Amino acid sequence: MLTRADVVLRAHMAGAGLTDRERIALGATLIETVIDPRYHPELAYTVTHLRDHAEALRDAFFDLETPDGPGTGKATTHEQMGLSGSCGAPALQPLTPRAASSSRWRAAWDRIVRAEQWISDSWIGEGIAGVCIAILLIGALFAPLFLPV
Repeated sequence: MLTRADVVLRAHMAGAGLTDRERIALGATLIETVIDPRYHPELAYTVTHLRDHAEALRDAFFDLETPDGPGTGKATTHEQMGLSGSCGAPALQPLTPRAASSSRWRAAWDRIVRAEQWISDSWIGEGIAGVCIAILLIGALFAPLFLPV
């Protein structure tokens, strides 16, 4: 059984030389390989932890106002941002904390945007467009009945 230190060391070795985007893809791929239902509670915890980490980094990036521009503030640890655990990577600290409601609104908006993209990219979007065009054509057909002479 690997200790947490062993896992962190292996993760750093696997991520050495990779870009941030490649590290994210590697982590997501590893998470997707978990199929044993006994580990689903741990997956749920991991997803929550990753979401909290991502929101803290995003808030820190957009909240920092420095002479060099946004997102260039001093680095801090996960614990200083209120996150548990630390992988040794520096993170940004927000100057002013955001309200919890803005995070909920942002999450709701993100969900709406993802749903819209999914609908637009699927056959459902084509069906909705077809129904709208049919309604417009039928409306144009019957419009002369409602216009004054």
